[in-house]
Amino acid sequence: MKIAAESTWSWLLCADGDRRWLIVICGSVGLYECAVELSPEERTLIATDPSQIELLARAIAGSRAIYARRHLPAFLASTELADAIRAWRSSSGT
Repeated sequence: MKIAAESTWSWLLCADGDRRWLIVICGSVGLYECAVELSPEERTLIATDPSQIELLARAIAGSRAIYARRHLPAFLASTELADAIRAWRSSSGT
């Protein structure tokens, strides 16, 4: 797994082969993360137009109830994700 793209304090796009996950910061007073695996249609959309990642992240953050059934808490706790974030941070200098 690797981190494919990031918008600081907004979203993180993870990739493993053809699979993609979007982790979005949600909330206002209290912040929390929502992680969803992107559907084939969503993957095609962002591959065709990367600016769509931001729109999808806003949709997830603004309509959390709609995406709640797709939320993957175990993904957020995985060692693979932690390792990918560490590698991304060390390579980007943040």
